[in-house]
Amino acid sequence: DSALAGLPLQDVLGADAVERMRTSLHRALAGASQQLRVEARDRVLDARLEPWFGLDGAIAGLHLLADDVTWRGQHERDMRSLLAAAPEPTLVLE
Repeated sequence: DSALAGLPLQDVLGADAVERMRTSLHRALAGASQQLRVEARDRVLDARLEPWFGLDGAIAGLHLLADDVTWRGQHERDMRSLLAAAPEPTLVLE
């Protein structure tokens, strides 16, 4: 969402989530791309942190790219409940 661009991470994700991401944030600001799963404000995010290079080639910040995967946890719980209630063995292929 472009409305989030430029906002401090604490405003977007909350201070607790940013604290849990601290090591990955430092690594991204040192030039290493990072992938992690973040729990932030009742959401689960698959996140990527990418260094942002300025025109002079120096690291000027970072990009946070995230997919909301909160639904996956509920889907997995629903599937386990369905399988547990099945009267016969069940094979599930995805």
